[in-house]
Amino acid sequence: MQHLCRYHPGCYDVACTSASIQDAVGIAKGADYVVLIMGLDLTQEREDYDRTHLILPGQQQILINKVAKVAKRPVILVLLCGGPVDVSFAKVD
Repeated sequence: MQHLCRYHPGCYDVACTSASIQDAVGIAKGADYVVLIMGLDLTQEREDYDRTHLILPGQQQILINKVAKVAKRPVILVLLCGGPVDVSFAKVD
């Protein structure tokens, strides 16, 4: 059996201000499994810099929620960050 893997950069940077959310949602609709890789970079966390909140920056949370709504199975969420991030919005009910 052959498996096709597709990649789409839903966000083009960690701030996710130029997100291509609809494209990511379209791909997720047709996928058997979805893996989202989100997180922070040095613009968000670094030495001598304190974040004022623990939420994911930009439109990352919106992208996660919209993709999760159309996914056939639970979404695997991979977070790349050195500090804590609040992902309570992604809790499965």
